[in-house]
This record gives sequence, C-alpha cells and structure tokens, in this order.
Amino acid sequence: MNYPNLFGLNSRRFMILKFKYFICIIFSISMVLSEKNEILEYKKLIDKTLRYVENDYVDTTNQSDLIISSLKGMLDNLDPYTKIVVGSSKDRLDMLTKGKYGGVGIRIGSLRDTLTVLSPMEDSPAYSEGIISGDQIIKIDTIQAIGFSTRQASEIIRGELGSIVKLKVRRPGLKKYLTFELKRSNIAVKDVPFWKIDENSIGYIRITRFSRNTFEDFSKALSEIDSENFYDNNGNGFRDLEEKYIDENKNGEWDFGERYADKNKNGEWDSGEKYDDSNKNGIYDKNGQLKGLIIDLRGNSGGLLREAIQILNTLIRKGEPLLYTKGRDGKILRKYKSTSDPVLSEDIPIAVLVNNSSASASEIISGVIQDLDRGIVIGRTTFGKGLVQQVRTLNDTISLKVTNAKYYIPSGRLIQKEDYSRNKKSNLNNTTFSTLNMNRPVNGGGGITPDVKTKPNIQPSFIRALWREGLFLRFSSQYINVNNITNVDFKINKKILNEFEKYCENLESELDYELPGERDLTKMKDNLGINESGFNIARNNNFLLSWYIKGMNKYFEKQKKKQYKDSENIVWIKNGLEREFSRIIINERARIGAALNVDSEYKEAVTILSEYDKYYSILGF
Repeated sequence: MNYPNLFGLNSRRFMILKFKYFICIIFSISMVLSEKNEILEYKKLIDKTLRYVENDYVDTTNQSDLIISSLKGMLDNLDPYTKIVVGSSKDRLDMLTKGKYGGVGIRIGSLRDTLTVLSPMEDSPAYSEGIISGDQIIKIDTIQAIGFSTRQASEIIRGELGSIVKLKVRRPGLKKYLTFELKRSNIAVKDVPFWKIDENSIGYIRITRFSRNTFEDFSKALSEIDSENFYDNNGNGFRDLEEKYIDENKNGEWDFGERYADKNKNGEWDSGEKYDDSNKNGIYDKNGQLKGLIIDLRGNSGGLLREAIQILNTLIRKGEPLLYTKGRDGKILRKYKSTSDPVLSEDIPIAVLVNNSSASASEIISGVIQDLDRGIVIGRTTFGKGLVQQVRTLNDTISLKVTNAKYYIPSGRLIQKEDYSRNKKSNLNNTTFSTLNMNRPVNGGGGITPDVKTKPNIQPSFIRALWREGLFLRFSSQYINVNNITNVDFKINKKILNEFEKYCENLESELDYELPGERDLTKMKDNLGINESGFNIARNNNFLLSWYIKGMNKYFEKQKKKQYKDSENIVWIKNGLEREFSRIIINERARIGAALNVDSEYKEAVTILSEYDKYYSILGF
C-alpha cells in the first residue's frame, strides 16, 4: 500500500513515525492504567487494614476516627498548613471566612484551673445580660466547668442560633452565685479592637487578624481618626478621592486655608459646613488633623488575603504592584495591583509594628508598604509564612486546607522562610533586594526584616508571674465589686497598690518565679547535688560553700519581699491594674489603650512619625 507524501515525508518514513506514535499512545495508556491500578491497590490496603483492625484489635475502635487519622497522616509529609480541618478547628475556620459565629460573645481564659471571663464583647448577649470581666464560670448548663480548658468550654457555649445556654458564675467579692440565661446569636468577629488619635495627631489602629470583616472595620477606624481632615460631601462616612481637600489656589497641595469646603464663601467654618469633631473641642482645628498612622500587626498570624489587599488599596497609589503568586513549577498564577486611589493622603507617614508572630497577610501588608517605600516597618523580624491555602469542603464536618501557591511582594522577595518540600531552610531567596522607589536594600530569606529593629519591653520575672497567675484580674474584679467602683475616671492610687500587695501576699504560694541570678544558684546546687535539706552534707564536705549557699538563699528571700516596692515593678504593677480596671469598668478597648502607656515599640513609632526628618531619612530621602 502506498501512502501519500505528506509534509515532505516518503511513505516508509511516515509509516515509521506512525508506528512510533502508536507505541507512545499505548505506553501512555499503560502508564495511566498502571497508576490507576496502583491507586486501587492502595485503596484495597486501606479497606483491609480497617477491616482487620475492626475485627482483631484488642479494644473497641471508632472507624471515623481512624479514617480522619489516615487522612491527616497522608498529609504529614507536606507543609504544616496543608491539613484536614475538623470539629472545633472547622468552626474556627468558618469564623474566619464568614466573619461571625453562633455564640454569646465572651472571651474566656483559664486562671488556676478556673474558667474566667476575660471580657464580654460589646453588643453581645453576654454584655447586655451583665456578664463582666473576672466572672468565674462554675457551670455550663448542667455541666460542672471546673478544670475545663477554654477550648472545651467554647465548644459547649457555642451552638445553634437562637438556642439557650445557661451559665452559673462566681463573681469575686459577692457571696451568691449568679445565673445567666443567654440566647445564642451571630457574634461578629472584631479584628480591629482598638484605634485612636493622640494629642500629637498620630493615629493608631490595631489589627488582630484578617477575617471577613477586617477591611470594613479598618475603614471605619481610619475614617474616625481622620475625621477632621475632610469634608464628607457624599455622606458615606469615608474620605473619598474628591473629598481630600478643596484646592482653592490650584497648587496641587493642601494648604492651611484649604482644610474645609467653604460653601458660602465667608471664610469661616459654619454650622452648615458640617464636620466630625474628633477631639470634641467644638472647633475644626489643627489638632484634629492626622499627621501619621501606626498600623499594629504584632501577634497577627494572618487570615484572608483579600482583606489585606483591600486595606492596601486604601494606602497605596492606584496601579502600584502589590504581590504576585506562583503555583506549581513556578508559574505565575495571579498578579495583584492597587485598584483605587488611596483614601489616606500620601503625605501622611505610616509606621507598621510587627514581631516574630506577625505572619502571612500581616507580612503582605508590612512587606508591600516597605517595598514601595510607603512607610517604615518597626519591631522584630516576622514569622516567614508565604504560602497561600485554598479551602476545599469535603463534607459538612470536614474541610481540607491545601497550599496551592507561594506569594511574592513587589521587590521579588519570597516571604516564606521554610522550604518544607526539602525540609530545610530555603537558600533560594536568601539575598538582598531593593525597594522600588528609593532603591533601599531589604533582606530576603524569609520574613520581613524591620527598618527599625527594637527590643520589646521585657517584664521582670515577678511581673510575669503576677500575670501568669491572673492576679491583676482576680484582684481588680474583687476590689471593684466590693467597693462598687463605677467611675470611668478612676486612678490607681497608693491605697489600691497597698491593697493589691496584701492580696497577693496572702496568695504568695501561687507565685513561682526566679530573680536575676537565682537560676544560676539553682543550677549550682543541682550540679553539686545539694537540695534544700542537704546543707548538713554540704557542711561536712565544704563548710564555706554551704555557708555561701545558705546566705544566697536568705538574700533572695529578702529580695522577693521587696518586689512590691521596687520602683521598676511599681510602674508595671500600676499599669497592670490600669489595664484590668479599664477592662472591667469600661471595655476591652480601654484595656488596650492602657497597655500602650508602657509599650516601648509603640512609643518609638510615635517618636519617629512626629519627627519627619528622622522618618524620611529612614526611607532614604
């Protein structure tokens, strides 16, 4: 049989190519079939294993638990963010993606094995029914809650919307137990718990995570602290592009005389020319103008990427690159650019606070702001999580979070620190990059290295012990309830400090801490085999050594009795009480505000933003 001469090939060569092509097809099909057969064999192995365990294992087993464990085991050799999400973990994931959950709105901690209300959320059933910080949960419905973990308690308290949960609580300072019947409702997640503008017109916004409500909450906070900086023509509560200023002299800048829209052209800010009086002084003044913004992302482990992107849109000039993602084989999957003009004036300096717990979406915001020279980053090097997860629903109770991409910020840096595919630190990105506008050097290799590195205020071991045992909250709750304190303008005076000292001394046995140098003494005693009752043995062997150790023990005992009068400790004790008094009498926002009074990293940011020369020198101007 003769074949036509196709593409310049003679019939014999064409037959050979056809045969090779046929062999390739057969080989490919066989490979696919072989792979399918192999998978089928493994499925049979799983079925056999389950059957043998069910029939032969010495104890009763739960097949559902075994299957879930096998699913988890299947993912063990991948990165730690690709995982099966089930039960309470799925509830937390739903809370992140939906921005709300069915509950009563209380934050719970465990103090001395007792479930304690840290704070009720405003506008929640718990808040409206009168539960306050410091209340100790004794019973949930008919279940005794003593010794419960916070996770166990949360799983019981949360439930179907509209259903009732009954809480029996002990309120410190009161003799009778209190009982609350709370109707479960949709509790909105508050990811922006605090914001303010200080007397120097430096704004501060804290973001704890990125869930469905974060951008909306951030926008509200920003519009409030910047509320005397624009005329809200369209009444939407946001500072839109056309509302930045009225450029009367057409010089492209916002001059002093252009701080408002003078509708009637009388040169005065009249009642008909409304504004939001942030500082409540009755006039539109310079003190109400935002001069710098601090975004606090410390401890923020991340969340939804889209919320971070939306926040960046309010800060970054339209059209600027934000990040891009790469999938399998290094292919670029998606590029993100700023899609709108910034709400915040580009003339307003920005400082982002981060630490080693700032991860994922937090690193995107801080890294982008750094790469585009839009602001500075202050604090400690961030966690280094640059992986993107997609959530796949397997059934009503089980979901799969699977890593499907890595993200890179404008300078080209990969934020991911750990190369999990090779189980080692990644060296591929361990180099120096440059910012896009000022060409400043920025570090690769994972995480975001701050422009200004700081050391956090390290609390003395004595103060950490007081916090660890919950003594600030326990005392504050009891003192406020016994003395019926409701004044929001309270002061932590000497009388309260003395009462706190007495309260703690009665519970001295609960405090476990070591003073500087005491740990070294303990190590020396351990190395010599000397315990508290072993001084006679030591005396027989070495009288001077025994005498020294005894003397040091007495020294530390005396020093521990002086801790409440130590000048450094008094500052921390006073602030600890201010935080808890604020939380109980006012709200959680007030507690966060009080904590800033001893926050050295926050103070550093305020100082830099207040000194424009210092700020712009860091940016390389």
